[in-house]
Amino acid sequence: MKFKIYGLIVISLLSIITSLEIFRMSEAAQVETVDVSPGYIQTIVFNLEKGDKFKGSLSVAGGSGNDVNFMVKDPDGDPIIPDRRVAEGWNFEFNANSNGAYTLYFDNSFSVFSSKQVSISYDIEKPALGGGCLIATAAFGSELAPQIQMLRETRDHIVMHTQSGAAFMTAFNSVYYSFAPTVADWERQNPIFKEVVKTTIMPLITTLSILNYVDIDSEAEMIGYGIGVILLNIGMYFVAPVAVIWKLRSKFQN
Repeated sequence: MKFKIYGLIVISLLSIITSLEIFRMSEAAQVETVDVSPGYIQTIVFNLEKGDKFKGSLSVAGGSGNDVNFMVKDPDGDPIIPDRRVAEGWNFEFNANSNGAYTLYFDNSFSVFSSKQVSISYDIEKPALGGGCLIATAAFGSELAPQIQMLRETRDHIVMHTQSGAAFMTAFNSVYYSFAPTVADWERQNPIFKEVVKTTIMPLITTLSILNYVDIDSEAEMIGYGIGVILLNIGMYFVAPVAVIWKLRSKFQN
């Protein structure tokens, strides 16, 4: 019994640490600034995965024209965005066509005297892995079930709209889709198991629905509500049953 309690404490701490790590990464990777000396080229490298969408906005200051030559190359060295002059500000985006290092070039080699200051703000959108909630769909029998629609809307319109939420979904899906097809097949083959799964996941769906009724306008709020939902589910699925078992065990021992 003590082992179970210690295990629950470890799970809670790992959930908080993981969420804080995601928050740290997302907060540190929103804006980059580059000073480009006259006659030089500076670069920034981003490690992307296939399917990632990179959206950026450049702001250039310095010299008489507030401009640099800008280019993006993929891991093979082929230009995704060809060399072009960017004056003052410019928005751009590209999709990663393979895993690897994507290089952004800021070229001030044409300037003799003036340094340029480049500020780039950006967002990396991660594609959602997999097509749907396989276990829940099998439990409720249809993609059109209200519970499935709610899960999909929560994922697409709330969680995926923040970088930390998208990072969490990528990590979650990489694990979830390793076993979800098998569980969904068991549900379709065994009606009793299907009902057990449906009953079991209803508290989880209920807690996730909370995200539809709160305003999430920042990464910090997404992390805060995410931790709250994780801990709430740990409490319902682990802490509460252990507490009941402990209480019943004490009662029978007395």
